Amino acid sequence: MFKPYSLDCHSGARSCAGPESITNVVDGFTRRYDVDKLVWFEVYDDVLSAIAREKELKKWRRDWKIRLIEEQNPNWMDLYPVLSG
Repeated sequence: MFKPYSLDCHSGARSCAGPESITNVVDGFTRRYDVDKLVWFEVYDDVLSAIAREKELKKWRRDWKIRLIEEQNPNWMDLYPVLSG
C-alpha cells in the first residue's frame, strides 16, 4: 500500500520538504496525509521549465510516477538529507 504523494513546483526544495513539513508541524498536505519522506525530486535552472515539467507529470498515471521514483530510488529512501546536507 502506498501513501499519498505530493507533486509540486517550489522555488526551493527545502521549502517544501523542510523539517517542519516532514514532521507535520505545519498544516498542509504533508500533515493531512501523513507524508513523511521526500522520495524524488528534480532540479531546474528556471522556474518555467520546472512548471512545465510539473504540469506534464500531473497528467501521468500513478504507476508511471511510481516507476519514475523507483528508477532513481528503488528503496524509497528519504532524500531530504541529500538536500539539507
